[in-house]
Amino acid sequence: MRVDASRDEIITCMLRAAGLRSTAQRRVILAHLVGSSHALTAQQLHARLCDDGHGVGLNTVYRTVQALVDAGALHTFPDHGELAFRRCGDAHHHHFICQRCGRVEDVLADEVERWVTAVAQRPGYTVHSHRADVYGTCPAC
Repeated sequence: MRVDASRDEIITCMLRAAGLRSTAQRRVILAHLVGSSHALTAQQLHARLCDDGHGVGLNTVYRTVQALVDAGALHTFPDHGELAFRRCGDAHHHHFICQRCGRVEDVLADEVERWVTAVAQRPGYTVHSHRADVYGTCPAC
């Protein structure tokens, strides 16, 4: 996977914002995630990197994706007992996840926001954050 100059700058900024040095290995890891509509496990990501001729170790993939998750740059999704990773948009959103192909779509959901607001207004409740994932089948499947 070739990364163009402007995209490489964005990826470098994302790594720095996550508190990571911008190494070639980290840039190519993040480039594969930014360019994917599917959430990928660390092992799937590592296999793709190897298939594309990148000599990135599996431990480097695990450490990099975990640091990006910790920094809020990646979202995690359950995938058959493992975690899968995807770069989502920065605006608050929810997800539609296709159970057939694994595609993840960012979804803005006013209904969810109204429900969370109603829960937060109940006596004794304090909402710190929320996330809604909707599972089903995408139009392509």
